[in-house]
Amino acid sequence: MVWGSISITGKTRLVIIGGNLNAERYRDEILQPVAIPYLHSLRPNSIPQDDNTRPHRAGFIRDNLQNLGVERMEWPASSPDLKPIEQLWDQLGCAVRARVTNTTTLADLRQMLVKE
Repeated sequence: MVWGSISITGKTRLVIIGGNLNAERYRDEILQPVAIPYLHSLRPNSIPQDDNTRPHRAGFIRDNLQNLGVERMEWPASSPDLKPIEQLWDQLGCAVRARVTNTTTLADLRQMLVKE
């Protein structure tokens, strides 16, 4: 699984996670070390947008964000036109598929994604 975030002023590093993403891993490997610090670096009252997957919507994730003062907005689940990062994921996916070499490990994938 590959996670990243963008804003009008920049982007986070890509987070590549092997295996399934559950709410605990989302909190420990994405939210706390990457997403929240990035959100706090943006202008005050910035509202994050997620894709409504189960890890993003878990009750303790919601509570954790609320305790941090992070406002959330409800977004339609299937609406790529309202989610600018979906265009970026499409472009990145096309660029990776266009490469001659196939990735066989997470390290290979990470290296390929960073190059793009």
